[in-house]
Amino acid sequence: MNLRDSCRCTTGALARSTQVQRLVFKSTHHVANVIAVGLATASLCASAAVIDIKTLSTHADRVSGGDVLAQITTDAAGLSPVTLNGVDVSSMFRPGTTPNTFVGLVTGLNLGRNTLAAGERSLVIANYSIKGPIISGPYLQPFICQTQDFRLPDGTT
Repeated sequence: MNLRDSCRCTTGALARSTQVQRLVFKSTHHVANVIAVGLATASLCASAAVIDIKTLSTHADRVSGGDVLAQITTDAAGLSPVTLNGVDVSSMFRPGTTPNTFVGLVTGLNLGRNTLAAGERSLVIANYSIKGPIISGPYLQPFICQTQDFRLPDGTT
């Protein structure tokens, strides 16, 4: 074997080594792409789990007037479909100021018991007439105002 043959042998081995490296790189690159696409697809398909549903404008058991400001907290950036008494109200919600929260003015509450649900969570909302009563009990009938007849201890009205 002379110097010329030695160079060809080395050059051939180097060329084969480069081809192997390219093949390994392409295979690795292809596998990485498949994994990335799989993860992206999985994240799109998975819906965010609802952690909490709460009312912001008042206690859930003391709502009046047929609407309430509500907040839904999730474990990810997405929002599961939101229903009020089985009707989709997801469009009422917008991203909140805190990450993974959604805030919405829920309108159309029925008088009495209502259920706001998202994912596996739900919140019972009690809606009362705007005229009340909410916590005091039924109206007295007939109601007679006698403020003018009330006397203070010094005798004045």
